[in-house]
Amino acid sequence: MQQFSWDFLRNRNRLISFLVIPIAMLLLLQITYMLSGGGFTNLTFYLVLLVSSLPLSLLVIIRWEASFYFWLVVLVLEGVIRNLTAQPAVLLFKDVVLGLIYVGYLRQYRFGTIFERKFKLFSLAVLAIFFYSLAEFINPRLINPLVGVIGVKTLLFYVPLIYVTYDILNTHLKIIRFIVLVLILTNISCLAGLFQYIGGLDVIRLFVPDPLVSAGNLGNYYKLTGTFGGAGNFSVFLNIGFVLALGLVFSKTERWLVIFSWVTIIDACVLFVLNTQRASWVFVILCFLLGTFAQTSNRKVRLIRSAVALLLLVLFTFAISNKNNIIGDRFSQFTEGSGLQSYLYYAPINSASLQLDRVLQGATFGYGIGMASPGTRYLVSNEEFVESYVAVLLYELGLPGLLLNIGLSLILIYIMVRALFITTDPRYHNLLYFIFILQVYSIILGLTYAPLSVPPTAQFFWILPALMLRFQTWQEQQTATIPEQARLRFLATEFQKG
Repeated sequence: MQQFSWDFLRNRNRLISFLVIPIAMLLLLQITYMLSGGGFTNLTFYLVLLVSSLPLSLLVIIRWEASFYFWLVVLVLEGVIRNLTAQPAVLLFKDVVLGLIYVGYLRQYRFGTIFERKFKLFSLAVLAIFFYSLAEFINPRLINPLVGVIGVKTLLFYVPLIYVTYDILNTHLKIIRFIVLVLILTNISCLAGLFQYIGGLDVIRLFVPDPLVSAGNLGNYYKLTGTFGGAGNFSVFLNIGFVLALGLVFSKTERWLVIFSWVTIIDACVLFVLNTQRASWVFVILCFLLGTFAQTSNRKVRLIRSAVALLLLVLFTFAISNKNNIIGDRFSQFTEGSGLQSYLYYAPINSASLQLDRVLQGATFGYGIGMASPGTRYLVSNEEFVESYVAVLLYELGLPGLLLNIGLSLILIYIMVRALFITTDPRYHNLLYFIFILQVYSIILGLTYAPLSVPPTAQFFWILPALMLRFQTWQEQQTATIPEQARLRFLATEFQKG
């Protein structure tokens, strides 16, 4: 009875902590909105905000594990609050909370995980990029040190999530809870996107004042944002939710989880179509095609997977063969002339070539870290727009910086491949398989635009490998105990004989 009361007290404290954080966030947003009305200097604004956030900061540091889940919710919902309040500063809230989570994490774990054997090479590459980024502050082409701070934050601030996630999600139950939370948020965002589609332009403008529109032969296509600030952010989050759900469907897991995953897959696919995101359509078909190689011992299951993938490919090919449907209309610029070649080859190659020419003409170390970061546009009105992530790295860090980041990506791919081959557990192997597909896909997309510079890809790109490494650790621990168990069984048999 006494034990029950202590457990209840601890659970109640966790519940109170989780409830106080969003209440404090709402108060901070209200203060931000009130102060933005004028009558205060910037100094007064930041002082009031700092004082009001001190209790929240202490709470996040103390309850940093619970705050991690809350931070995830904020990451998905912040776009709505930012657009409704017209305050870009709201987008910084998640980064402040995450920074405090890092502080709480270091209080408990120090630097032990960072230098574990499986992380050692990766951590050394991150440190090399970090010190190179600091050296970029003396780049004479860097127009403002604050721009450099923004650049370091954009490039490296979310990398520690791979360590934090690895240590937080240290049990099977925690990982399943985390994935379920992501799937719940995916469905919530889908409902918001469906509401925007049904409501039309007037409703879309409630979520985003200046919605993106694509003109087609069948009319204008307004981009849906779901619970995010932009259509692109919404689209990549749907990719993440779709991949996690598909990985669970292809794995041997609980029936209720498979059913919920199917619901998420259907919702995401509906929004993929309504949002007219061409890259997402291609990604879905790619996942089903590669899904035919996913692990299974059942020949009929493999045959069904192959048939579904082939059917989707045939339907997609038929859809893009004429302009009388939404898919064919959206792909018409690629199916005619050299449109596809221009998008996949000329655009990224020309962008990277321009930056490489600058490097060869004297900008060996780039123009300074942060000079092409999204956050820099709030400080520099004439910031140069560079879309390709490869071109961004060349522009900011020069050829040495690009090579260092390519090295980091290769190391990340190596440790993910290793985790995939070591983890043979049929309950999770295919989940890791589809996560790996998404990671490689995100890296390849860096040739055409910069997914690692914008949320939520910038965060999940480091979260998802941590799941793979955690499963690898459990597999290694399980494998290591098998010889010991065999030895004990042998001794027990010999004892009985004796």
